[in-house]
Amino acid sequence: MEVMIAKIKDNQSLIDLAIQTGGSIEAVFDLAIKNNLSITESLVVGTTIATAAVVASQIVNYYATRRLTPATDITDGVTGGIGAMGIEIDFVVN
Repeated sequence: MEVMIAKIKDNQSLIDLAIQTGGSIEAVFDLAIKNNLSITESLVVGTTIATAAVVASQIVNYYATRRLTPATDITDGVTGGIGAMGIEIDFVVN
């Protein structure tokens, strides 16, 4: 059986790759095991990983034929929002 690989793109998570290459979020566990990764681990752009078994070929074909690569990972560089503010510092109550 041939091992397929995928190259990590900017802001891709393991869940993105599970949907893109396996057709379902269910493939995330197979991806994690095959690549010795946590399902929440931040991935390094440009590295390659072994893909999971295809769960839903129609979804995989949809992404492949349209050349879509989901990238929904939130990086540490994202700042702002209520949770990142301190009262009377950068969140002023009037």
